[in-house]
Amino acid sequence: MALKELIKEARKKIESAKNPLYFYDDDPDGLSSFLILMRAFKKGYGVPVKRNDEGQVSVYISKIDEKNPDLVVTLDKPMVTQDIIDQINVPVIIVDHHPVNDVKGAKYINPRIYDDKDNRPTTYWAYKIADEPEDSNWIAATGIVADYFLPEDDFMKKFKYRELIGNSKSPAEALYEHEIGILVKVLSFIQKGRTSEVRKYANLMLGIKSPYEILRQESEAGKNIWKKYLGVNKEYESLLKKALGSNDDGKLLVFNYQTSSASLTGVLSNELLYRCKSKVIIVARANKDRMLISLRSKGPKIEPVLREVLKITGGSGGGHDYACGANIDKGDFEKFVELIRKGII
Repeated sequence: MALKELIKEARKKIESAKNPLYFYDDDPDGLSSFLILMRAFKKGYGVPVKRNDEGQVSVYISKIDEKNPDLVVTLDKPMVTQDIIDQINVPVIIVDHHPVNDVKGAKYINPRIYDDKDNRPTTYWAYKIADEPEDSNWIAATGIVADYFLPEDDFMKKFKYRELIGNSKSPAEALYEHEIGILVKVLSFIQKGRTSEVRKYANLMLGIKSPYEILRQESEAGKNIWKKYLGVNKEYESLLKKALGSNDDGKLLVFNYQTSSASLTGVLSNELLYRCKSKVIIVARANKDRMLISLRSKGPKIEPVLREVLKITGGSGGGHDYACGANIDKGDFEKFVELIRKGII
């Protein structure tokens, strides 16, 4: 079935559902996708799913048993396996842009089925499913830029807040030289903390009409969201300063940190990729006996390298060609770094 037809069918499914349940990735792309659909269809319940939990059947089934939905929608979750689909007794829509996952029994919206080079973010497709609502175009722009894309020309012609992006020639320029980059960090940082707290801020976001309610603190909801952002950003800026002092040899920059109240590896690795000369960035956070790792590359494809390295070190991971995550045993971290270095040279 053509992608446009799949999008129309997904829209009809969500419109006719009485109680849709959304499982979304706990990053700006996942959250933006969820917010767009919730604001458009005004029904349902959202569950943020952490990367380390996304392949676990119990994460989905327990919440489905609790909420008794008549439709399940997963957003930006590449590890929704056949085992998970088989245990869900209501229609399922998968919206994703990672490498194609061979599953049956679900409506699967992934542009890479049709063109493996088309990995426009989940936010883009959620915006299409919602029929491009004007009141959410700033959320769509934020989610798209967060995943290292610039909105297309047709989108920008209708975009009411063009000043947030300026005349950026690249996603990195938009992220680190313009205010939309602050919004990206806001959507990342409000997802740090207990699940109940994350849900509170997601609910606040549903009522925000303008990005300036947050950036200029023009409403009480915006002030609360901004306060949360400032609290996490203080820690982030401290870590960024330390990371920028790491050995930057032009090939591989490695930064790991031991303590933090929130995982900031993904946001850190993105900014380090922009601000440092090294072609590949590894940022790792120690969590008990594990290392939670984000990898970014501005040159060699890192996903195929990671795949081969994990066969040796063990652990799990994956992602995009130039942006990946991994979870390995702490004792294997030095070997992991050594193998990544050998793989990219």
